[in-house]
Amino acid sequence: MNQPNQTKEDHTTSKTFITVAEVAEILSISKSYAYKIVHRLNEELKAKGYLTIAGRINRDYFLEKTCYQPEARASDSLPKGAPIS
Repeated sequence: MNQPNQTKEDHTTSKTFITVAEVAEILSISKSYAYKIVHRLNEELKAKGYLTIAGRINRDYFLEKTCYQPEARASDSLPKGAPIS
């Protein structure tokens, strides 16, 4: 259940799936184009054997495919013991 002190933004960022409206807002595009993107991403997930929900997309998959996933720090990608210049 929602906690009384939880804001809408906190709830949105903790959800596993995001809606077409949220995709449209994140990408600053129309809802009709967002539907196309969600449909395409869901088709990719179906081809990989995942269950999908029409009009919604897995948040992590969406962020990964749209390059909105936070980038790892350069030092995180270096092998252990490698010098940082």
